[in-house]
Amino acid sequence: CASRAARRSTRTIERGSTQVGVAWAPWAVVVAARGSSQWGDWLENAHLWRVRWRRLIPQDGARIHRGFKAQAGRVEEELRRALQTAVSRRPGAPVWFTGHSLGAAHADIAAAYALSA
Repeated sequence: CASRAARRSTRTIERGSTQVGVAWAPWAVVVAARGSSQWGDWLENAHLWRVRWRRLIPQDGARIHRGFKAQAGRVEEELRRALQTAVSRRPGAPVWFTGHSLGAAHADIAAAYALSA
């Protein structure tokens, strides 16, 4: 059944208002993150202070937006596992990261997860 095959090749991760999808096909792995859509997103977007995240960005002086770190941190472990699964099922396939607005920040952070794995 096509819908069962689609479920096996996709993973949607939701924690609070943070939503990230990972999908894989023979030609690529795609990570897509949703942008701001709820008041809570906008409030966390307003946490403009930059903070260190040494586990992800070990370089001295590197900083990340505090609100983005909080939101991405909610899905970090599940996203790492989903990426690992997708890449292991499609070895050698390119991995694309995409998102709009807040989702673009999450896509960047997901790319950093992939590089740090």
